Amino acid sequence: MSRVGDFLFQRVNNQPYKDGSLGWRCQFYRSKGCKSSCNTIGDHLQRNPDEHNHSPLKREEFEILHLKHKIKKRSKEETSLSIGKIYREEVGRMCREKGVKITQETVKMIPKYANIYKGAYAQRRLNHPKYPITTKEISLPLEYTITN
Repeated sequence: MSRVGDFLFQRVNNQPYKDGSLGWRCQFYRSKGCKSSCNTIGDHLQRNPDEHNHSPLKREEFEILHLKHKIKKRSKEETSLSIGKIYREEVGRMCREKGVKITQETVKMIPKYANIYKGAYAQRRLNHPKYPITTKEISLPLEYTITN
């Protein structure tokens, strides 16, 4: 994710274009149908963003969207901690360090644990090898394959 002004952008693909630039599109491309996009080379905008079809993000909205990203990232990297503990730590850190005030409006915007844990566990599973589907995919040491 990248922030340009009061809007969030996500990478279009993992590969740079032929000119070396990276493509970005609005975070709300799918949910709100926003067609705004931009290109960057390094940290510099090569092409400015197009017009958005929604209002700019408030600071609290930006922090909450960033919260989801941080929970998924930590879930993938810190497998010794439970997802619930990571969730509580990140919500607390957002309030303490980022200065997000707890109001009824912000509480409604913070994702519930039940809604975020599925994505966090999916990220964590990326670190584990896939389960074998057939017996041919299971490799056993020779001592366990010989019977008397």
